[in-house]
Amino acid sequence: MDSTDQILKLTSEFSAGVSRENQVVAAVIKEYFSFVEKCNSATDYFNHSVSHSKIEYVEFIKNFTKNNLKILDIGVGRGESSVFLAHSGHQVFAVEPSIDFCNLISLVKNKFNLNINVINTVGEETDKIKEKNFDVVVFNASLHHCDDPELALKNAFHLLKPDGLIFLSSEIQIRPWVNKKRWYWLLEKFPEKMGHYGGNEHAYYSWEYVKMLKAAGFKKVKRVPSGQFLHPMYRIKYDLNIQAFSERKIKEKFKFLIRSVYYVSMALLVRIPLLFQPLSLLSIIPAQFSGLKSK
Repeated sequence: MDSTDQILKLTSEFSAGVSRENQVVAAVIKEYFSFVEKCNSATDYFNHSVSHSKIEYVEFIKNFTKNNLKILDIGVGRGESSVFLAHSGHQVFAVEPSIDFCNLISLVKNKFNLNINVINTVGEETDKIKEKNFDVVVFNASLHHCDDPELALKNAFHLLKPDGLIFLSSEIQIRPWVNKKRWYWLLEKFPEKMGHYGGNEHAYYSWEYVKMLKAAGFKKVKRVPSGQFLHPMYRIKYDLNIQAFSERKIKEKFKFLIRSVYYVSMALLVRIPLLFQPLSLLSIIPAQFSGLKSK
């Protein structure tokens, strides 16, 4: 189960928040190793979970014509995103602070012969990575876990090659009618409702992500629609798979139908820039973010 000899360890001591995250992972890691044993292919692995990496990464990878990209994937968790990218023919450097998840990714890498380099560290310490000139740096729902997101973005900027692209996927965005003090109160009082698993959670408004990217040196910073909104049938099928529709109560079926209408409506709305851009700027509609390292 231990593949630490294949993992590049760059951080010896993590912050209190990240350490708590790692403890949470350690408590549930065995079930993920058991799942890997049942997988017959890399697609079995990255298609199975609650991660939406695949649908989001399909969208941002459309920005490139090059097939063999050199990608730094930061905060990968169980590694579905890195496995998907490597399976798609790219060279991937997967950054993850949990040594247990690093071991898991190494197991998947070896089982399916994937081009993944596993690095045990956090975004704030990626400046220790000797490898440079990445085509793409991705924060996989992970920038909001960083204690110092500005530093993490500056590191990413320096690791990219000229004309390299950064992509922020699935970051938490506070709605405009909720101030930060209340958001953190809700996180403390209702952690399950907020999707909190005991990790190192922070949250920002949409405009704050844009501001941080620009402060790190990125140009042509953009807000782009989430892949989940661009492909409503993906999300509808995902919701169906959580629990068979036929087994649900009438009230649950009605909620599912309402959500389905919502996803279809959003798929139309996000394709209209005059609506998507102002609504995403205000954090009313969640957005993904990209930026360019100009020459």
